[in-house]
Amino acid sequence: MDTSNSAYIGFAADPSDFGSAPINFTRDRHPGKRPANNDRGFLAPALAKLETAVKELADHASQARPADDDTRHEDERCRRTVIDLLDAVDRARHACPLLAPLSDPSWKLVLQLYRASLAGRRVSITNLSSVSTLPLTTVLRCLGDLQDKTIAERSHDVHDRRRVFVAITPHAFRLTSAVLDTAYRRAIAN
Repeated sequence: MDTSNSAYIGFAADPSDFGSAPINFTRDRHPGKRPANNDRGFLAPALAKLETAVKELADHASQARPADDDTRHEDERCRRTVIDLLDAVDRARHACPLLAPLSDPSWKLVLQLYRASLAGRRVSITNLSSVSTLPLTTVLRCLGDLQDKTIAERSHDVHDRRRVFVAITPHAFRLTSAVLDTAYRRAIAN
């Protein structure tokens, strides 16, 4: 087996390669009892399949045609444009007195609320936590700050009072639009 390819990752496909101790990936709720699948060889078929898949990927990667100079330069130009845009958004945000003091998680929530407003969607606090990839406790803390600064507002669902929706305020929507427009113009000008 050729291991000279940098993409190759070797896996033990032989159960004897796992050593003499049994492998236990389950939580022992009953220490005296062993789960039925707790023998050393139960992973061998899965690891063999994984090793085959990795070999196929390595073969595919080695056969792939290297990108020509034009494609490589275009990719680099696109990456630079994205970085310029991110920097421009950051500079424009920090120039806005209401949005400048926001923490990064709060700014992330503002952008998600802005996106939902553009799409005409209502967002619950749970959904906001999910789409922003922030923990619910962080979302709740940041929403309190955003409400205090009149950037976001909460409203209860009329059909289910336990459900709370969050929206960006009209004033914060206009400010966020201005920040993003300014950042876009700056990034494109470079």
